[in-house]
Amino acid sequence: QIYSGKVKRTNYILIVLDLCEFSDLQVPGGFIQAKVGSSVLLPCEMSPALNAESYKVSWYRPNKEDSPVLLYKDLKVQENTGDPQYRGRASLVGDLQKGNVSLKLENLTLADRGEYVCFVQSGTWYERASVNLDITGKILTYSSYQNTSYHFTATVYLFLIC
Repeated sequence: QIYSGKVKRTNYILIVLDLCEFSDLQVPGGFIQAKVGSSVLLPCEMSPALNAESYKVSWYRPNKEDSPVLLYKDLKVQENTGDPQYRGRASLVGDLQKGNVSLKLENLTLADRGEYVCFVQSGTWYERASVNLDITGKILTYSSYQNTSYHFTATVYLFLIC
């Protein structure tokens, strides 16, 4: 267009946005405590919340990625994979559509104490976060001695659920 002998220019800037999926995993700091024989929720949520139904979700112990506590992929929990000590005791209880990938462990034992890694992977990114579980209770020791021709000492450990 011409205005008073001058040319009016119109410039356009093309902005291309790559809208990639990305989310951080939110877990509580410190330890989560639970009692032997009880159940516990190990929380892990995506922030911002994304629908995780089509993602791979794995809960595992450090250095045991190949033997997970629980593995979710292909839209379902993968049965008979991972560490056999958790079979029938581990489940995803969060709302995957809202990015909640929390793990429930049931019938806790002393062997369950320690660190757990929450791992989430989509086609374009992955993220991991750790949760520490402490198992509470009291250990009592009882020792006895028999004075016979054989000297015998026995130690019995009792774990009390308080």
